[in-house]
Amino acid sequence: MKSGAIASYPRVIGHRHPDNPTHWRWGFNWEEKVDGEWKGRSIGSVPLGAIALIQSMQNEGVSLEEIIGFIRRAKAKK
Repeated sequence: MKSGAIASYPRVIGHRHPDNPTHWRWGFNWEEKVDGEWKGRSIGSVPLGAIALIQSMQNEGVSLEEIIGFIRRAKAKK
């Protein structure tokens, strides 16, 4: 900022808590092999309401393709 202060988003009054999803911006990242090389891929701005579902899908071993499809559908509903 102009004052030299560092701003973090989203703005949080008080302390930022690691387990509070509203205190963070969420994205989904993965790597895939393209032409023999690993490439980083990501979907930014994951909807807040989808975070708990995505985490449970990961814990249940749902395939990466299904999770990516779910996120894309959730973003389309915005």
